[in-house]
Amino acid sequence: MHQPSPPAIPPFLAHPYPAHGAPRRTPPVRNALRRFAITFGAIAGGIALLAGGLWIHGRITPQHQVLVENALDVALKIRVGDERFELPAGQHRSVKVHDGALALEAEGPGDFRDRATLELPASSWRVPGRVAVYNPARKPTLAVVSATYGSPPGATPEPVELLPTETSAVVLPPRVAGELDEAFPESVKAKYGRIIQHLCHVDLEAKTVGCPNAL
Repeated sequence: MHQPSPPAIPPFLAHPYPAHGAPRRTPPVRNALRRFAITFGAIAGGIALLAGGLWIHGRITPQHQVLVENALDVALKIRVGDERFELPAGQHRSVKVHDGALALEAEGPGDFRDRATLELPASSWRVPGRVAVYNPARKPTLAVVSATYGSPPGATPEPVELLPTETSAVVLPPRVAGELDEAFPESVKAKYGRIIQHLCHVDLEAKTVGCPNAL
C-alpha cells in the first residue's frame, strides 16, 4: 500500500530565510566609517599611552643636573638634596635632581660651611631639564663659553662669561648643554648660523679655557 507523496514546495519557498528575517547588507560607506573609527581609536589610545608614559617617566626620573665644583685644596662634605657624599679637592661631580626647591650644603675643615638654595623650573617631555652649578668656594673657575658659527639672528653673547661669585649656586641659561669641559664642534650645519654654549673651566691668569675648540 503506497503512502501519498507530500505536496511539492514552490521554488520561492525552497530556501526560506530564518525566523528573524532576511540578513541585511551593511552599506560600504558605513563599513569604511567603522574601520576609520577603530583605527582612529587605536591611534588615539596609543598616543595617550605614550604621553602618559612620558609624563610618568618625567616625574620619576630626575631631569635637572647639578654640577658640584670643589675649587678648594681640601675635601668637602657635600649635600645635594637628600644625597650626601665627599668631594676630593679640585674635583667635581654631577647629581641628577627633580624640579622645585633644592637645598645645598658644603662643610670642610675648620669653620668652613656654605649653604645655598636653588629653584629648578618645571620640566616636561617638551621642556628639558636645566644645568645648575654649586661652587661652595665661590672662586672664578667656571664660565659659560659661547661659540658662534656663521651669522645667527639675534644678539651674540659674550664669548666667556664667568659665573657669579657673590653666590655659590646658580641655574645656567637653557642653551647651555653638554658635559663640563666638553669640546666644541669644529663646524655645524645651519642655514644662517648657530650659537653653542658649554660650561668650561677657565684659568684667568693663564687665559685658557678647558673646552677644546672654544676660541
